Amino acid sequence: MPVCVFAFVSNLALFLVKLYVGLSSNSISIYSDGVNNMFDGLGALLTAVTLGILGRSLLVGAVAVKRKTEELLSLVLSALVLCGGAYFAYTSLERLIYPTPVWFSMKYLYILAATATFKLVMFFVYRFMNRKIGSSTVKVMTYDCLLDFCITAVTVVSLAVSAAGSFSVDAVCGLGISAVIITGAVKMLTDKLRRVSGYVPAEKRELIEDLLKKHGFEKEKTEISFFYEESITGYISFADFPDRERVELLYKEIKQETDITMKTVIN
Repeated sequence: MPVCVFAFVSNLALFLVKLYVGLSSNSISIYSDGVNNMFDGLGALLTAVTLGILGRSLLVGAVAVKRKTEELLSLVLSALVLCGGAYFAYTSLERLIYPTPVWFSMKYLYILAATATFKLVMFFVYRFMNRKIGSSTVKVMTYDCLLDFCITAVTVVSLAVSAAGSFSVDAVCGLGISAVIITGAVKMLTDKLRRVSGYVPAEKRELIEDLLKKHGFEKEKTEISFFYEESITGYISFADFPDRERVELLYKEIKQETDITMKTVIN
């Protein structure tokens, strides 16, 4: 959760800085870049609040619920990135149709370069954290930071070129950036939908249920959830504490038959 709080504060600060530069220079690409940071900050705030409440209310052992919630939050973050990209495309197209001058200043250029550098530092921090905790939410934030760095770098170039008096460069750069954001967001959203739904072929689900019956575990006393980690992982929630040897034998057979790793969750 501290990572999410840091992300919220950082993105809020970046939004305010870019809002100032965007409005002062009349640059739609800088302004839209700032709005993108605002969406990132709101997503991080939502994640921090939800995980904070969830962490206080969950019983020990409810690992499956925690993982499902984190995947759902990752889906929300991906959707926010997509919304930011769509907004970016709309405003850039509007500016292309109705061009207005962009006011160049070296001060604005230095500020934007500093924000791009900060986003690159955030990318390395998130990547380090993700390697330590293996969080899908932090993984989305890591990707988004790298994307934000590239976007801000393009806005720096756009602002520099605008000094020559080409109004359309700002809008064209905005459209190019929005295309990159939307493409990446759609890819992330598709992946997260698959993960949140816990998609596993029906024949594998049926085979696991058959193996549960074979090993004497009544279906009404178990609950199965699937998550995508490095590969598909299944969590079985037992109403009663199961016999360890029987469970290990069951999991071994499931792995052989379906290539799905199973873990136990005790409520």
